[in-house]
Amino acid sequence: MPRPSGPASRESLLDATRTLSRLASTVAALLQESGVTLNQYRILIHIMDAPLRAGDLAEMFGTSRPTLTAIIRGLERRGLVERKPVPDDGRGVTVHLTALGLDAITAGDKRLQHFVSALTVGVGLPQFESMMSELEGPLDRQASLVRNRLSTRQQRNEAT
Repeated sequence: MPRPSGPASRESLLDATRTLSRLASTVAALLQESGVTLNQYRILIHIMDAPLRAGDLAEMFGTSRPTLTAIIRGLERRGLVERKPVPDDGRGVTVHLTALGLDAITAGDKRLQHFVSALTVGVGLPQFESMMSELEGPLDRQASLVRNRLSTRQQRNEAT
């Protein structure tokens, strides 16, 4: 698919970028109102189905282990997650969701559902779902590229 070019296309892309930024800021604020940060919520939903190793979470989010550890410590202090040692690995830990963590996800989800419902008033839920579905694949690919770049940069920095 050819990329749009020209001043009008660049302006449209800039508008879309700013809209996505406002969307992310609004989602972060809504989650904060429910008692968790966006990063905390992301960790909670990723461990909802099964515990994950802390190192794997750091890699998924393209963040350093110390940064992830700080977020997990905050979640642990609040009783939203538990860290458990990995058998046969003296340093590894898995992060497990607690009942309070599930409550935090539920509270965040409620706020986000109300927000999405309000967004779809003029568009209609089926059309909104279709737009989101069309964005999902390209968004995942771009997010993966960004994570890979960050990981490569981080590895280079650690090597120096």
